[in-house]
Parts: sequence; C-alpha cells; structure tokens
Amino acid sequence: MANAPERRGAAPLRPYAAWRKRVTRASPFFIGLLAFLLYLRTLAPDVFVSDFAEFQYLPALLGLAHPNGFPLYMLMGWLWAHVPVGNLAWRMNLLSALWGGIAVGLTAAFAQRVSGRARVGWLAGALLALTPTFWGYSLLAERYTLNMALITGALWAAWEATRSPTRRGYRLLHVSSFLLGLGLTVHPSDALIIPFWFAYLLWSMPDLRHAWRTWLTMAAAGAAPLVLYAYVPWRWAAYANVPLLPGVGRSEAVYRGLVHVWYEPPLRWDLIRHYIVGLGGYATGLVAGGWRDALAQMGDVWPYWRAEISWPLALMALLGGIRLARRAPRLTVSLVAFGVYLTLMVAYIQQGKNDAYLLPVFWIVLFAAGFLADWEFSRPRGLSDLLTYLLVLLVPLLLLVDRYPDRDLSRRLDVREWWETTLQVPLEKGAALLGHWSDFTPLWYLQYTAGLRPDLLALFPPDIENVIQPWLDTGRPLYMAAPTHGWAPELPRRYTLVPWGRLIRVLPRGERVTCFPSQADNLVRFPALDVVVVERPARLSPTEPRTLQFCWKARAALPRNLFASVRLIPQEGGNSLDLTDSLVAPWYPFDPIPQGTEGLGIVSLRVPLGTRPGAYRASLSFFTLESDGTPVPWGEGAAVDLGTIVILPSQTFRRALLPRETVPIFAPRVGPLRLRGWYLSDLPVRPGDPVRLEMVWEVVSPPRGNLQFQVRFWGRGGRGLLTPPQPLSITAADVGRVVRTVHDLRAPRGLGDRVYLVEPRVLEDSRWLAWRPTWRWWVGLVRVRDRPHLWGPPDGFARVFATWANVAELTGYRINEDAFRPGGTLRLNLLWRSVAEVNTSYKVFVHVVNASGEIVAQHDSVPAQGALPTDVWVPGEYVKDLHPIVLPADLAPGTYTLRLGLYDPRSGQRVPVKSDLPVQDQALLLLSLTHEGP
Repeated sequence: MANAPERRGAAPLRPYAAWRKRVTRASPFFIGLLAFLLYLRTLAPDVFVSDFAEFQYLPALLGLAHPNGFPLYMLMGWLWAHVPVGNLAWRMNLLSALWGGIAVGLTAAFAQRVSGRARVGWLAGALLALTPTFWGYSLLAERYTLNMALITGALWAAWEATRSPTRRGYRLLHVSSFLLGLGLTVHPSDALIIPFWFAYLLWSMPDLRHAWRTWLTMAAAGAAPLVLYAYVPWRWAAYANVPLLPGVGRSEAVYRGLVHVWYEPPLRWDLIRHYIVGLGGYATGLVAGGWRDALAQMGDVWPYWRAEISWPLALMALLGGIRLARRAPRLTVSLVAFGVYLTLMVAYIQQGKNDAYLLPVFWIVLFAAGFLADWEFSRPRGLSDLLTYLLVLLVPLLLLVDRYPDRDLSRRLDVREWWETTLQVPLEKGAALLGHWSDFTPLWYLQYTAGLRPDLLALFPPDIENVIQPWLDTGRPLYMAAPTHGWAPELPRRYTLVPWGRLIRVLPRGERVTCFPSQADNLVRFPALDVVVVERPARLSPTEPRTLQFCWKARAALPRNLFASVRLIPQEGGNSLDLTDSLVAPWYPFDPIPQGTEGLGIVSLRVPLGTRPGAYRASLSFFTLESDGTPVPWGEGAAVDLGTIVILPSQTFRRALLPRETVPIFAPRVGPLRLRGWYLSDLPVRPGDPVRLEMVWEVVSPPRGNLQFQVRFWGRGGRGLLTPPQPLSITAADVGRVVRTVHDLRAPRGLGDRVYLVEPRVLEDSRWLAWRPTWRWWVGLVRVRDRPHLWGPPDGFARVFATWANVAELTGYRINEDAFRPGGTLRLNLLWRSVAEVNTSYKVFVHVVNASGEIVAQHDSVPAQGALPTDVWVPGEYVKDLHPIVLPADLAPGTYTLRLGLYDPRSGQRVPVKSDLPVQDQALLLLSLTHEGP
C-alpha cells in the first residue's frame, strides 16, 4: 500500500512519455521539411547558366547530357517535368530542393540513430542544410542533392545492418547495395566509396567473410540499377536521323543542345563505352602514383574547404568526431578514410566543380559536428541539457542569418533577361551564334520552352579552322555571343567585327554591314558620333522586356567604356529613371573603338517593379565610367529627344522582379499596404547627407484617408530624428497594384560617428498605423561618418559680418587682389558660420559687376566647391568656401564691385541678407576692385 501513491503519481507521465517518443521519432522529418521550405523560399525562379540550364530543359526532351549521361536523373527528370507546377526551370529546380530536404532528413535520422539523441540529429541535419554548397545545389537543377540522399541512405542501411546481423540485417545489406548502385547512375564518383563501404562491412560483420552467396546477391542488387545505362544507346540511336550541320560536318543535334559534343552518329559501342566510363582511370591513376600530384595540387582544394568549413565548424567537427568515434568507431574510421581519399582524388582530377565533388567530404565533417550535441558539458544534467539545446538552436540560427543573403536566388532573372534583351536585335533567320557550350544552355532552354528564336544555331567552340571559317564559307551570318576565353586570338585580325547590340557580327575581312536607314531624317550628330534611333517602344511594363535600338557610327575614335543612357522624366513630377547599357559588348576586342566603326546599339528598357505609371519624357545620352565607377557625361551634354513613353501599372507582385531590393520572408502589412520589398543605400554618409530609401508596396485595400510616410532614425541616445511626413499618392485605383515610392531622406546631423536604425512609419490622416504582426518594422541601418569640423575662426581672413536670414553668417574673406587683371583668376575664399540647421542646399553666387551694374564675371556653386552643402552644416561650425572667378580677357579699365549672396537653386529665390555693408537686391556688396589698364 505504501507504493500505491507513487504508482498513481507516475501514471500521468505515460502520455507525455509517449508523446515525447513520437516527437523524437518524427524530428528528422521536421528538420527535412524545414530545410525543404527554406530551399523553396530561396529557389531560383527561372533559367540559370551552364550545367544548371542543361538539366532544366534536357530531361524533358530525353536528351543526352554531358558524360556519363546520369540516366536515373534524366528519367526521373522526364517524369517530374510533366508535373503541372510553375515553369519548367522552376519545376526542375524544385526537384533539387525536394531531394535536398530528403537528404537533410536522412542525415538527421542517421545521426539520431547512431547517437540515440534527437538533438544530435537536429544539429547534424541543420548544419548540412545550411552549408553553402549543399544549399546552393538545392536551389538549381542538378543531381547532387539526389546523390547525397542516396549515399546517406546507403551508409545508414549499412550501419543498421552491422547493428543487427539477422535476416533483417542482411536485407538491409541488399538495400545498401541497391542504393549505391542507384548512386552510380546519378554520379560516377560514387564508385569511390565502394572500397571503404566493403571494408567497413567486412570489419563489422566477420560472418560475411565466407558468405559468398550473400555477396553475390548484394552484387546483383547493386548491379541491377546499372541497367538504366541502356538509356545512353537508346537515345544515341534516337538522334541518328538528325542531319549534319553544313560546313561544320557534325550532327545538328549537338548545336541545338539535344546531345553532348561527344555524340557521333551512328550507334558506336566504343564511343558509348568511353562516354560512360571515360573518367574511370582516375582512381587507379591516383593509387599508381598520382597521389604525389594530388598533394602538390592540394592548394587548389583548400579554398573550397575554407569557404565551406569555417574554423568554428572545424572545431565542432573535431569535438563531435571524438564523440562519434566512441559511439561508432568502425564507422568513423571508414568515413575519415573515404574523406581523405576523395579529397586527394578531387585535387588529382581538378574537375570544374570541385565543391560538388567534395560534398560527401563536407557531409562527413558536418555529420561529425552534429555529435557535439552528444557531449555532457557540465553537472547537473539539467544545465548541461540547457547548454546543449542553446547550441543546437543558436548555431543554425547564426548560420542562417549569415548565409541567407548570399544563398537567396529567388530573384535571379538576369539570365533570362540577358537573352531576351540580346535577341531582340534583328538577326537573320538561320543565323548562328558563336561561343562555348556553357554559354548556350540558357539559349537552348528558352528556345525549347519559350519559343525564343528556335531558328538560331549555337556553334562552339570558337575554333577558326573547324567551326568559324567552315560556317562562314556557307554564306550564312555569324555573331559572337560570348568571349572566346583564349581561343582564336587571331580572330580580330582575320575578320571584320561589327558591334551589334550585345553581340558582335563576324564578317570575312573586307565585307561591311550597316543598319543605317537609306534616308535618316532623325540623324543626331554628337561630337564624334552619329546616331539614328530605329526602334523606340511607346509603352513599357516591368514584366515585358523592351529595348531602344539605335544605329551609330564613330566619326573619331571612341572610348571603350562608353555607355548609352535613357532618362525617363515623369511629366507629372517625381523621380526620374536612368536605364543604361554598354555601347559595345564586353568582349569587343578593340580599345579605343576605331574611327569609322558602325554598329547597332541597344538599351534594355525594363523598368523596376512598382514604377509609378504614367507618361514620361524620354531622352538618350552617353557617358563614360571612370576607374572608380563615377559616370562622366560624354558628348558635351547633348541628348536625343525620344518623345513620350508610357509606363503601365504593375498589376501583380513577383519576387523575382526585385533584383536589388531586400525582400522579407513574410511580408508585413500596415493599413491598406503590404510591404513587399525595399532598398536602402548601405554606403556610409555624412551628417545631413541624403539617404535614398525605396519602398515597394502591394495595395491590398482602399485607403480610408490620406496616407503619409515618415521615417524614425533610432540612435544610441534614443529615438533620434523623425523626418517630416511626406504624402503617399496611393488611392483606391491602386488596389491590386504594386507601387514603388522613393524617399530622399536626410541623415541625422550630429557630432561623431553614429549608426541609426531606420524605422518607416505610415500615417493615415495624421494617425500612426501599426505594422502587423510586428507593431514596428525596421528596414536597415544608416552609418553616419562624421567629417572634420572647424569650430573657431582661422587666421588670415579679413573680418566682415553679414547674416542671411536664419541660415548662415559671413564672418570673413580672403582674396588675391593682385590677380584682378584681364584673363586673371580671382580666388575669393569666404568664411561662413552656420547658425541653424537648414534642409535646403543653397548655392553661393559671386558676381563681378561694372559701374553700370553689368555682370562681367561670376561663379556659382554649392559651398566648398560642392563638398559641403548648407543642408549638412552643423550649427556653430565654420566653413571655408573657395570661389575661383575667371576674368574676361578684354576686361576694361575701371572700378568693379564684388557682390555675393545665397539662393535656392530650385526656385531661384535669393535669401535675404542683413549687414553694415551695402546691400543691393539681396546681395552683399563686399568690396570694390580697380583695374587701371595697361
């Protein structure tokens, strides 16, 4: 009876224990699901480059990928391509994300089984999910996440088999063999793990040493998936009827991206064998002496290690590996030996994707790092568990915050945009583009999925004797679409190269081509350039790529870094847009552009999402870029008037159309607006300097009143500066649209370097609206770097006193009167003292007037030659302001007056001035100067 209360007290714990057991068992599923959701959120939305684009379209066509063919991925991709979700590229990217989540879940489950603790599995899975390479390959169409899932499954099954040498264990051996066989049909490097897998099984299960029947059945299970390689001869024969390309003499299927360049019809078994096992000799080469080369080339591999495994992770892996070795010593030794061997192999073969080949090695390190959560750090046990759980939660969170910006590909539309813009230039039907294979995989994707210029062929490599000249001999046009990367260095000498938008036309030496109309009524002559606009769209939309096209001719040598710019100025007022493009392709070989060169120029007119709709006045001008990236107007400021262009409303939100903005994971809402993205300049500014903030809103309901926008700068000392409210011109007509608002703010003025947290606020009829669900929202930091200040009047200035309203005082001046002669340059140095904060950048004017009141010389500028505008002055400081005044060469003898003042450049209105010196028309008559003549 004495024990009865204890039994009654223990009974309520049983449901909790059962629930905890179920949660523990399901935790690998949840970590895999979270990883998949993370990959889904950061998934690339469209076509990418190189191998990624190849695997985005080729499985849907059942083509032949580069060696060794990867039949399992191709067949799986063909089935997946028929899932009616999203575009084909996004769909194939999603397949990688799905297998990435599965691989993370399997890793977590494997670590949990070995350790017996869910937190170990959670940490190991999270570290794998957030590692840069694995995360990156989970966002694009590739076979590496599928491969890692198969390797993890094979290792887990093998470990379980060694733990239970019964009938179930032997079944798991066959499962492990089958998974390794499947891995060989995804990536040939999986063959490298087989010797270590074999040694681990013999070491852990001595009974297998004489179980030949078991080994035979395991070999059969592993060899069964290799039947999938029948895909290669099947598809090889399927493309045998594709004709050879005239002149080049290779199957046209190669240059249409359907098969790899090794393809040669008809069916030849020696070529197929080489296609599948062509790299098989590397393993024996490493053992036969290649390890010396591998050690010598290890320096090429360490950068991948350093980028993937930081020193804290390496330390975690070392400590966790000790714990793993205690739990499973044979497994640990086998994994470490395999990792060392694979690292040497990667250094030996030097493939183009060393990071992908090293993924199994990174997996081993991160798997071991997860076992750091298996340590007992202190006593009592409760405190140890608390520290461990903090480690398990904080480390992945820190990695997520650190790596998320670089891994987020959800706004990468640049590849599609580049090709869509490039191919809007007029190209002849059946023309060919020249480059390398990896340059054309996005083109082939767009040809097969979007019907974009399917008549064009892609020729590679840029080999003069075997590709370029044979093609030109057929008389068909050829355009360079990419750099040659060291091929054909004599190309500029042997052929005529004509800039053609983002391409370069290749012509036999002596031939010419022009895009100028026979009668160019709208010809505009710049100082060294003739321009004729040949195509100008009347309407623009963020979702529709359009271009401005113009013909040009160089009347003199042109700078290589010459850019074309289209400026769009809203007729109803507001911020202007500048859209730019290089005049010639980046791989154009001449610098400078030779005199007499003709070409076709284009400017992409894709406007940012949310641009205010309406009519814009458009003009075309040119500029050059200095070495530091500063644009410098070219052509004496001349511009081509393009008339009016209408920008259409942005009707739908697409994250991919916000390439430079910050996009929140969950879009917050304030009143009738949902914040979809923002751009805040992250460059340091001076106190009072402008800070550009762009907000992208989705209007989800009609406003109930007048909306206003303001910003609170939060600093160390409290709330900092609250900017004046600005109207948000959003009405009920904008419901369902995306609207971009641009705000030029002023950094708070103060002394010393400061960092301010920027909080945007929306007001409705002067009533502050709370953000949902966070109440407040912050969009980033503004870093203010203070500048040197002058707090006392320096020596060498003549004393004077004048005050301009509540803006500034003039306390002194200095001038070189001996330079007052014809053609001389007066250097007037003014000494200002700020009396109050002002929000207007006033200009200083200095006039030299004759006795009749006529201006004979003048100088207008922002103070300190533009370096210190009045709206950044701090009250109480002194500012030196130099004004060089060039006098006319025909300056007549007589007495002249030097007058000066301040004015608002926007309105032209002068600031009132008061002084003991004479004042005329709100200008201070500072002093008189006399020129007595020769």
